[in-house]
Amino acid sequence: MPTLQARPALFEKTPSLPSASCHSLLVMQLDDRRYGINVADIEQIVAMAELYSFPGIPKLLNGFLNLRGVAIPVIRLHRLFGVPAAPIGLWTPLIILRCRDLRLALQVDKVHRILNVSRHEIAPVPSGHVVNDCVEGIVRTAEESVLVVSASRLLLQQENQALAEQQQLAQERFREFEGQES
Repeated sequence: MPTLQARPALFEKTPSLPSASCHSLLVMQLDDRRYGINVADIEQIVAMAELYSFPGIPKLLNGFLNLRGVAIPVIRLHRLFGVPAAPIGLWTPLIILRCRDLRLALQVDKVHRILNVSRHEIAPVPSGHVVNDCVEGIVRTAEESVLVVSASRLLLQQENQALAEQQQLAQERFREFEGQES
């Protein structure tokens, strides 16, 4: 079975970021809600590619993306946040994050824009209202409300460890497939 590679990146992180008092948020959409994630946590954005899956992976995972030979777990944010999933299309965005020692991809419906906000524009959200308390705050603009998501708090420590184990297994399978083709 050939190993499929992801399409070229739609967005590569640029080295220049605003000052610490200003946050650059990538605004993404799930269902009818807008979420923002710090641009500093984003490695790149790629279009949907064929994902590799195997029996026993958690329901939270949509599979593994082969990104230049590296198995990247793809998280179904819809399941994590409990919102209806949109149909997956050819251009469904996958946001590649680097959280701690783990790279993972977030499957979202749409990517909208970069929103620059200052710290005082982010209103706090009461603890316990969102899974894993991963929403740090909310930004309200004239056009929209954006929930600010913490990449480091998306998954619990145990979930991160289980995901790392699944990723290692997927990486081994990718190597096996590549070995069969030679």
